[in-house]
Amino acid sequence: GDFVFTDSLAIVNYVCKKANREDVLGNENVQSVARFYEVYGKVNDLRSAMVGIFYNPQFQELLQPKLDSTIHPGLKQLEKQLEGREYLIGNVTYADFVLYELLDVLAIIDKAILKDYPNLLALHERVRNIPQIAQYLKSERFVERPINNSCLLYTSPSPRDS
Repeated sequence: GDFVFTDSLAIVNYVCKKANREDVLGNENVQSVARFYEVYGKVNDLRSAMVGIFYNPQFQELLQPKLDSTIHPGLKQLEKQLEGREYLIGNVTYADFVLYELLDVLAIIDKAILKDYPNLLALHERVRNIPQIAQYLKSERFVERPINNSCLLYTSPSPRDS
């Protein structure tokens, strides 16, 4: 490559610019860029909150308080953000893909976590059915487990196994 860097958002920015796909970063205008970073920040905060407890030996004890204090309030904001939209800022962006992954992980923990969020469930299904995503999910390259990496303390049966 041209150079080495490790921040995930920096990598996404770089790849999108190299591929002439800045639309995935909300780059239609100044407002859409601001909206992208706003929703990406919200989604990433929720993802970070969950990752923080995944590696904790007290995961089971910490889960419900984290859901109540952080995850459900954040999901309610994103549910409202999706009212009248297919994607978080209108067109599909990297933030939608990060949200898809978070929703997938939450469904692995407990499908009931998402039952009160029809817009989020619809977005999850919409992203899952993007032809390239659907093809990847059916391929041998797709690895459902482990979530994040093999030293993760949380494990459960796959919701797709039941």
